[in-house]
Amino acid sequence: MTNDRHGKTVEVGTRVRVLNIPLFLKRGLAGEEWNRIQSMVGNIYTVYEIDAHNLAWVEEWWNEPGGHRTSHSIGLESAEMEIP
Repeated sequence: MTNDRHGKTVEVGTRVRVLNIPLFLKRGLAGEEWNRIQSMVGNIYTVYEIDAHNLAWVEEWWNEPGGHRTSHSIGLESAEMEIP
C-alpha cells in the first residue's frame, strides 16, 4: 500500500492519473521510447503492483506498424500520481 500526492491510499486495482515522469528515466532511452513514456502523463491507469519500495506500477500498450505491440511499465512515487 502507498499513497497518492493527496495522501489517499493507493492499492493494487486503484486507478491513478500520472502527473509526471521523473527525468532520470530519460537517460538510456531512445527518443521514441521516451516520447511514449511522456505520453502517459495525464492518463489514468490501474495499478497492477505495489513493490517493496512502495512504488505503484502502471502499464501502457502501444500499437506499432505491422501489427506489433509494445508496452512500458513505470513505478510511480506518491508525488507522481493522484486518484482522479
